[in-house]
Amino acid sequence: MIVEAEFSPSHFFEIPIFSKKEGASIDTIKRFASYYKPYKGLFVLDFSCAVFVALLELAFPLAMNRVINELLPTNNWKWISIACIVLLFVFILSTFMNYVVTYFGHKLGVGIETDMRRDLFAKLQRQSFSFFDNNKTGHLVSGLTNDLMDIGEVAHHGPEDLFIALMTILGSFAIMFNINWQLALVLAVAIPIIIFVSLFYSKKMSQSFRTMYEKIAGYNARIENNIGGIRIVQSFTKEEHEINLFKDTNAGFRIAKLVAYKIMAWSSSINFALMKVILILVLGCGSWYVINNQMT
Repeated sequence: MIVEAEFSPSHFFEIPIFSKKEGASIDTIKRFASYYKPYKGLFVLDFSCAVFVALLELAFPLAMNRVINELLPTNNWKWISIACIVLLFVFILSTFMNYVVTYFGHKLGVGIETDMRRDLFAKLQRQSFSFFDNNKTGHLVSGLTNDLMDIGEVAHHGPEDLFIALMTILGSFAIMFNINWQLALVLAVAIPIIIFVSLFYSKKMSQSFRTMYEKIAGYNARIENNIGGIRIVQSFTKEEHEINLFKDTNAGFRIAKLVAYKIMAWSSSINFALMKVILILVLGCGSWYVINNQMT
């Protein structure tokens, strides 16, 4: 069920926060996807360029492999130069594609965000007086600004990042198995550990950032109430009382942010350490296979 006392983008999409019906979540995805319709061209451009950049990232190590293993031993400077020029052209093309993804992708996200804000504001106008009595203005403003900015980012990065992540993982392992299947298996053992750690901290970060955004909403509400009623505050000489209330709200906001960033720091540090362990595994195992002439 949806609680009327709360008004946020998630409730606008009727995300089943208190319900676990699968049909409702599918309906939510359909409603969210409908916002892409006016921007089909931008979506296709952004998605295509993002996929192309990801493919170039997969192909670059293979190109370097050919240059180092095949061209370099020949001492043929002409073909080495041609290969470098081709790689430079690929880099320039990739740079242009990155610009398209960054600018036009965000243009797509901003367009969807703007349309959603329009619809949310229209829905806000149709609410009852009791709704406004039960909701703080700061919470409503936060839902129309901060929450929608994040949803705009998801609209831009979500589909392409999910597809590229799957494509990159499958493509990388296909290439690695083709080069040396034993070394690829060594890496395959480490991947589930990284995924588990990422999911574990992702869940914790989601909870902490949700708390932080709630504190932001309370922070906005405190400022709005104070400024909106400043005449009353000053008339009854309640300035010190308001300062103390704001001090508590501000302190709660600070603690929520610190908790969120602490979890983020743990996640980043552990992932960094795991990636270095993988590099050491590749160096150690790869050296063994090279010494035993099992790979170049």
